[in-house]
Amino acid sequence: SELFGKRTAYDTRAVWYAATVPATNEERLEQRRKLCELTAEYCTWLGDELVARGRDAEAAAAFQRALEESLDPVPVSHSLPFLARFYDQHGQAGKARAVAASAASVGSYGGLKALARWFERHGELAQAEAVYEGIRERYDATDRVSAPLLGFYYRADRVRRDKRYAGRFDAATRELFPGGLQAFGEAGRARPPARGLRLEREGWRTLYHEGLRANDLIVAVDGWSVADADQFNVIMELDDAPEVRILAWRHGSYHDFPLRLANRKFEVGLRPYTAPAAARP
Repeated sequence: SELFGKRTAYDTRAVWYAATVPATNEERLEQRRKLCELTAEYCTWLGDELVARGRDAEAAAAFQRALEESLDPVPVSHSLPFLARFYDQHGQAGKARAVAASAASVGSYGGLKALARWFERHGELAQAEAVYEGIRERYDATDRVSAPLLGFYYRADRVRRDKRYAGRFDAATRELFPGGLQAFGEAGRARPPARGLRLEREGWRTLYHEGLRANDLIVAVDGWSVADADQFNVIMELDDAPEVRILAWRHGSYHDFPLRLANRKFEVGLRPYTAPAAARP
């Protein structure tokens, strides 16, 4: 921030730069607050940082301001699943429903997911499934998998134990997870990984500040082994809580990274890795 001097009081580009370079948690938070004060579009960035720090009520206030004042609703809509969930968890079902409806009206991927998750939390699974199907048809039609829909099937079957969805997740993911979801246990930690996802660069929001580095090899998410990007995306959709546990291999040893991501998304490239045949266990 010293580089730009007084410009950090009014120039969003100067504040953005100051907020992206390595700094302490509080310095980053201060710069993000400045950005949010200067323009509501950046309040989602502040919200993301507050979620990462476990300050969810403040994050919700930042996301709410972005919802009410931002001129571009599409980027904001991707943060609204978190906001609707927060209101539901704090006994404000009406506000949660209003946020979900507002998000869905944008028609974005994140906005529709906010509505689908609202239906799901309130036990309206048929309506939730219809919205998840809409996301698949609109955004995932050319993909091999639709991660939000598969996450819904997982929760409906294995968490809610709804007989209408019994076996749906397994049937839909038979090719994606040939042996089913595989837990990454202590036995896996006793040897180098055979497969995983290589981080192409540090994330400019939270990943760098939480300790992850370019070329780290992600081998598990929330205790489930990941071998490719499709598996990674589906596992990230199994839950909607901001807590995400990453296990990565770096310089010959495994490292645990407990993260909090408002929208459970990585904003960095992930490149598939397979160990040379001679190195595989």
